[in-house]
Amino acid sequence: MVQAAEAEAVTDCTAFNGNATISASSTKSKDGKRRFIKDPIVINKTMATRSLYLLHRRQFLRISLISLTGMLLLPDARSEAQNKVSATAVAWSPDGTTLAVGTNAGVYLYDADLKPRALIPDSGADISALAWHGDMLAAGRYDGAIRLFDVHNGRRLLTLRGHIGVVNAISWRSDGSQVATAGDDLSVRIWDAQSGAALQTLQKHRDRVYTVAWQPNGNYLVSGAADNAVFLWDVTTGLVQPTAQRHSYYVYSVAWSPDGSHYASASRDKSVRVWGADGSQTAGYTTHTDRVIEVMWSADSQSLISASWDRTLQVWSLDQREPRLLISDLPERPRQISIDPMHSNYAAIAHDSVSVRAYGQ
Repeated sequence: MVQAAEAEAVTDCTAFNGNATISASSTKSKDGKRRFIKDPIVINKTMATRSLYLLHRRQFLRISLISLTGMLLLPDARSEAQNKVSATAVAWSPDGTTLAVGTNAGVYLYDADLKPRALIPDSGADISALAWHGDMLAAGRYDGAIRLFDVHNGRRLLTLRGHIGVVNAISWRSDGSQVATAGDDLSVRIWDAQSGAALQTLQKHRDRVYTVAWQPNGNYLVSGAADNAVFLWDVTTGLVQPTAQRHSYYVYSVAWSPDGSHYASASRDKSVRVWGADGSQTAGYTTHTDRVIEVMWSADSQSLISASWDRTLQVWSLDQREPRLLISDLPERPRQISIDPMHSNYAAIAHDSVSVRAYGQ
């Protein structure tokens, strides 16, 4: 039987500017914008550091992260240290003002200018997925647990347990009352976000479920998996549409349009497909030359942005067949990417580091 959540009362988040001082030299160019002109200086004589490389507005910025407890954070990949910590998940807040980076030490928060803000401690397992709702942040883990945090004060509110294995994706209901999760155990699960009660377990996929998305202001979920299927679920009945939509390879990402009229799916078969709310395919795009790992919609529901291992970021207009190229030098083979269309930024994890870049519209 699926266990209900555990109520939590944990120490508040730790500010980055505690025992470690982080600074960066900068100057203003002729256009008035601040440019970082050299590496930040870490003023601390007792701790070793490893740098997390970030790219913002096409300028490299290097930030050194230090744990206040003395644990080495993001150590050099050549290090033999047992307490090696690496970036494993990334997510922009919906309003684009905060970037969350998950590790096996917790969640690091940055503001829109990439200034380190806080650490929400959470050790014991790597964080595999992150999802925002207002000041709430859900963090899925490799051990199958899901933590719900209040980002305002860093408190861990609930731990949801029921998945066996990695939690690959999380999606909030529009009103924040429920959370849907997808995992390696072939299931999609729905939870009460207030009490942590397990409400439903949706089982139809025949392989790992990589992605799940809740219809805005609606009663449908869409999920995609390593069985190549895209399922549309009615959460009021727990039933799936009789005919599954399919790709020819793994489905890595699904996303609903903000108006709830369509959803899109991205696959290892190098395609992006668009489906109506009734499950019928309305469009398909095949200009990527490698697996497509992320897809999301513009705010007006009229275009899509897709990210691929071919290192391109492309934007698709629903009334056009050819995409517009936004970026052609994404990090090589990112394991995860989060796109902030409001401010035209992306954050990608590759080789245990996080790259952040403005891509322009």
